[in-house]
Amino acid sequence: MPRGLTTFIASSSTCLQSYELRDTRVVLDGKWLAHWFFYNLGVDFKHGGDYKKYADEITRFFKSFQLCNVTPYVLLDGTDYLDDKKMTTLMDRAQKKVQDSYNITVLGGEGRLRPMLAMHVFTQVLHQLKINIAVCDFEADNEIVDLANAFSCPVIGEDSDFYVFDIKGGFIPMKNLKWEEASAENRKSMRCELYKLQEFCNEFKLKKDMMPILSILVGNDFIPREVFDSLYHGKIKRQVNIPQGEGVRVKRTVAWLAKQRSVPQVETLMKRSLNYDEPDIEPRMKESGEFYCSTKPPKLEKYFENEANLIDIQGCPLPGWALKLYRQGYLQPSAVNIKYQRKTFISACVEDVSQPSCSNVSLPIRQVTYGILLQSDGGAEEGAIEEGAFPHPHNSIIEIDRRDGRQDMSRRKITAMDELENYGQLPSLLQVESLDEAERKRLIMEVLDVKNVDIESLPENLQLPVAIAMYWKKKSTPEVSQHILNVVLLGMVVGRCGDETTEEEVEKLDPPPSRMNLELVQALAQWQSSLYYGLQLNAVLNQPYPMPDVLQLYNGTLLHSLHATTEGTSDVDIEWARENLLNSNGPAQQLFVQLTTLPW
Repeated sequence: MPRGLTTFIASSSTCLQSYELRDTRVVLDGKWLAHWFFYNLGVDFKHGGDYKKYADEITRFFKSFQLCNVTPYVLLDGTDYLDDKKMTTLMDRAQKKVQDSYNITVLGGEGRLRPMLAMHVFTQVLHQLKINIAVCDFEADNEIVDLANAFSCPVIGEDSDFYVFDIKGGFIPMKNLKWEEASAENRKSMRCELYKLQEFCNEFKLKKDMMPILSILVGNDFIPREVFDSLYHGKIKRQVNIPQGEGVRVKRTVAWLAKQRSVPQVETLMKRSLNYDEPDIEPRMKESGEFYCSTKPPKLEKYFENEANLIDIQGCPLPGWALKLYRQGYLQPSAVNIKYQRKTFISACVEDVSQPSCSNVSLPIRQVTYGILLQSDGGAEEGAIEEGAFPHPHNSIIEIDRRDGRQDMSRRKITAMDELENYGQLPSLLQVESLDEAERKRLIMEVLDVKNVDIESLPENLQLPVAIAMYWKKKSTPEVSQHILNVVLLGMVVGRCGDETTEEEVEKLDPPPSRMNLELVQALAQWQSSLYYGLQLNAVLNQPYPMPDVLQLYNGTLLHSLHATTEGTSDVDIEWARENLLNSNGPAQQLFVQLTTLPW
């Protein structure tokens, strides 16, 4: 992501041209878009996620494309190759997220934390809207550009890398897309501004092949710009007379590159400017140049034509059903990291950072999931994403998570389970397909330690969430109070039976307090962790239970309001629910009674 390039282009009067978007395909950067709905449209994330509003905004956004006869293709990042450089970058980002969690929960301040189940909701809503969506092998940028060039259509996103790629149909920065106008005014086109690399190069008399060099010199994800400070403060500043001001480094670098004859000449100057203690910079320069100049055919074009063309993940032999769930976004990319690299990051979330990590509650679920992913099928050694991707013993995983009771990140070795008491040897991914649905359900219930409960009497898409909730109630530390349990169950009922609850009734609840109740924060963080990894286990077992509609299961704002309204005055029982939130004797009341009378 080249530093300062977005500001530089926005300040130019000619780089962005007015454009009416209609009657075309577009390719969107899905990972960025999933974040954007939270941070730009006022969707609450400080209470763990308001998934219903999140889903509503996603729906509203894509409906505007339908009005303009625009067919979107959404590509999501896949697995990461977790080498030392990438691990350091991700550790730094995770550390920042932990600090954000502290700022939000303790200081009442600002921070940005994508809720734990946001990608589940994003993926589910897009499938419900029948939007073309696929998860890439690795980071999506190259595949986004390759697919857009195959379609000769624009890319929509915010990543400044897209200013460097040569995209035939151009690049539309999201902040310049007037999509809400189309929705509000029933327009047949969306006003926007379109960037094309050739026009940028014409404006600044720059050769196209200089653009990857520009990205390196201003600093990108491959090389920090400080590496070439000596070149910038030497030759570039001496040869380009532009006064100090905002974005001056980009301006001077663009002007200097326009005077250079060839890329090899510039690369020679860059290498000469390096210090002797920077031996890995030249390979990273090569890697950066190759990143922007990919000429591979789009891997996912045939997949969108027919999902039967699943295409493997860089030679990794996943069974067909697992690969399909991966491409659809139901089997998380972290599963591939676990299987082929033995490493995984535990996502930071809004939690009480003075307590042990909320992910501890779901560790037994993860150990079984790891066991299934790592089980050998008895054939030849399985392929790997990269050479040397097996740095740890077969039965162990390296997890990166917040250190218990502290705000720093740490690595810990987790032993995967090969067998389970009262079940026996765990299946491999290849063996999962031979297990019938009842057997796979039995395994999940054994992992969740749900016994002597008539789960099947519940609505089908609530059976798994309720079983996971029972696990959460049993395993959480500190223990979940009956009050918090009933708040969570009532939130599930309202999410599922929203038509029986009016907005006026919800608005009568007390707003979430400015100072968060940390007991509730930690209980809900553990609930989401249990749910996240319970759903992952279900996916690894080829979904014997239907994937529940996640937006119905958790609404952080509602849960904090319910807790605040009832704290210290009454219990959240059926009488309170009937008097304050649920219509008399309807299905919602009946469901709440059924849930609260289970043997918790």
